[in-house]
Amino acid sequence: MRNRFLPARRDEEFGLPSLFDSVRRMQEEMDRLMESFFGVSSRRAVSALAPRLDMYEEGDKLVVEAELPGVDRDKLEVRVYPDRLVLRAEKAGGREEKGESYYCCERSYGTVYREMALPVEVKVDEVKAEYRNGVLKVVMPKLSREEEQGRKVDVRFDE
Repeated sequence: MRNRFLPARRDEEFGLPSLFDSVRRMQEEMDRLMESFFGVSSRRAVSALAPRLDMYEEGDKLVVEAELPGVDRDKLEVRVYPDRLVLRAEKAGGREEKGESYYCCERSYGTVYREMALPVEVKVDEVKAEYRNGVLKVVMPKLSREEEQGRKVDVRFDE
């Protein structure tokens, strides 16, 4: 509410309102409504369904580290394709409401899912993953230019 009376930010170059100002304002309004109705912002609600992660290069490897606290070994699935990574996990638990009155309820349970495009192709058969202290680490060797395999396609001509 307090930002509603502030002037719109101007584009540095032309002094006009930024193209994304209305989108930003709409997101802020949605956050305000979610916060007042559910007690959680829409950004936090989405992050509960899609784990936060870091993706970086380490030499000839692409590394992804994802926060997945409270996930059991048999409820975690990692799928790697040459151009994308898929993470799926089931966070067991939940609350048994036995007449308790909750003052705050922020922990999330259920299925979390994240699929992301990889910036480079990887060697699917050499991927390694480990889970430690609530963090999943996936190490994917990058496919080098020499290893990229194309397929020659014969062209049929109509005669």
